[in-house]
Amino acid sequence: FFDGGVIINQEPPRQWIADHAGFMLLDFREVNGQFDLVPFITFEPVSHAALFTAGNIAEGTFKFETIPLEDRQASQISVKWRQERSSINPANPGMFPQIKEVLVREVSPYGDETLPIEPIDMSAFCTNENHAIDVAKFTLRMRRLRDHAISFETTYDGLEGITTGVGPGDMIRVAMAA
Repeated sequence: FFDGGVIINQEPPRQWIADHAGFMLLDFREVNGQFDLVPFITFEPVSHAALFTAGNIAEGTFKFETIPLEDRQASQISVKWRQERSSINPANPGMFPQIKEVLVREVSPYGDETLPIEPIDMSAFCTNENHAIDVAKFTLRMRRLRDHAISFETTYDGLEGITTGVGPGDMIRVAMAA
């Protein structure tokens, strides 16, 4: 993907990157004082950085939260993107960009044309229709598949035996008794 936008505000670069990384399907991380952009999607087998159990999760800190159904409602996504014009031919309408829009929905049974339309405006920086479609598909899929979140605390002692070094965004396994 390519960011064809211009940064015109005085927002700190760190905040701008954090706000826009998701539109590039990237996860923005800070590890040991260094910034890192990592793809959300991998086409390689997923390896888990660590296994967390009752033995290395601090007692009373494990929380399992179901994401409310209203936050996971199916929808269609209308994405605006910018088509750049590079022609200098006088017969061509000009070199000014045109704002285009594409409507994306999942196939049946997850989506249909009667669902509400949610707008996403990427026209300030997105210059490729496939980029816009990929962001919309990822958003729809994550909304449908992600149904819970967990949080917990651990200690350095709890990390004993985990040699891979767990960091923000790493895939982990959690095994807790029901």
